[in-house]
Amino acid sequence: MPRSFVCSSVDILPLIYSLALGNESWRCYPTDMINYLNGRESIMDAMMGGTQLTAQRRLSTFPLTNSQGCYLWQQLQPYVLHTMDEYWNLSLLQSSVGSQPADHAVAFRTVDNTVSSGESGPFGGAKLGIYSYWQTLYNGQPAETTLPNIGATQQFEFYNYQVDAISNSGNPDLLPNLGEIKNDYFSANHKSANGIAYQYVQAYYPNYPDPNTTTTPYQTNELAIIYPQIATAYMKAFNLWAAYVVGQACGAAAFSITLPNPPTATINGPNGSATVTVGANFNGFSSIALSINSFYLPPGVTPTFTPGSITSGTSTLKLQASGATPGTYVIPIAGAGAISGGATLTQIATLTLTITPS
Repeated sequence: MPRSFVCSSVDILPLIYSLALGNESWRCYPTDMINYLNGRESIMDAMMGGTQLTAQRRLSTFPLTNSQGCYLWQQLQPYVLHTMDEYWNLSLLQSSVGSQPADHAVAFRTVDNTVSSGESGPFGGAKLGIYSYWQTLYNGQPAETTLPNIGATQQFEFYNYQVDAISNSGNPDLLPNLGEIKNDYFSANHKSANGIAYQYVQAYYPNYPDPNTTTTPYQTNELAIIYPQIATAYMKAFNLWAAYVVGQACGAAAFSITLPNPPTATINGPNGSATVTVGANFNGFSSIALSINSFYLPPGVTPTFTPGSITSGTSTLKLQASGATPGTYVIPIAGAGAISGGATLTQIATLTLTITPS
């Protein structure tokens, strides 16, 4: 039977964990090791339920054509995010257009599971395609391929699968089109609040600026979330690898970054600032360089370490906001220390930053 349940393939961890436990009780216990994923969908839900009667947790702001009840999951369309890098055709595109294409694609797909095309799919809803550029330089050095170029103009596509979709004129005259061609309404329908494509950009990124400008934001907040558990696991694995390749024994003594307890900071208002004292347990390291990757900072927030490297004592981190979006952000603070063989050992500590509306 056609399945209307949507979830991302990266949510396979909740499935494996639920199968191991025999239930999903981990969602209810804050101390559980994967409870931080409690709001994510599980592929188990899609397999065991998978119909329009199954509650979904990730809901868009777009209403279902036919309300199913009083709960939000019975009134709003669920959504899913997909990402990919179109490297396979880069050389072809670059040779044809004469410049580097926007090769990082994100799809924001909603599903109206109360209507059907009469085919195997897709159901109603819509798909917003966002194409972005990767940075080629970061702090004057060749960048990793996963750093987005926030300042580069993005490219958009919009595909309508819903009846009575609202056009730029405010009239419901966009017919549903289930194909992948002749279905791009973005160029005609994104510059007015009446247009459905503009509404999808707003839902994807609520603080989207004037669409008539040349600059656009990079991504929805959800794609910028770096869970502290994932960041810590990554750095531990990386540090063990670094110790191995330079001939040190696994588990060798390392320094650590220290933050206030609790490790939080608050910026009062979109144009305020906050300071945080950053220290280290040096454990034999003579100098530790401090930094924050700008990718993990909310747009409009600039960090300054004074001093940038510590040999003893502490450094003062100032976070200055300028037109920043209110919200709560998890920011990894990195410290780098030299080890034998010319390699660098990196440790992180995560700071929770809150920006208040005023």
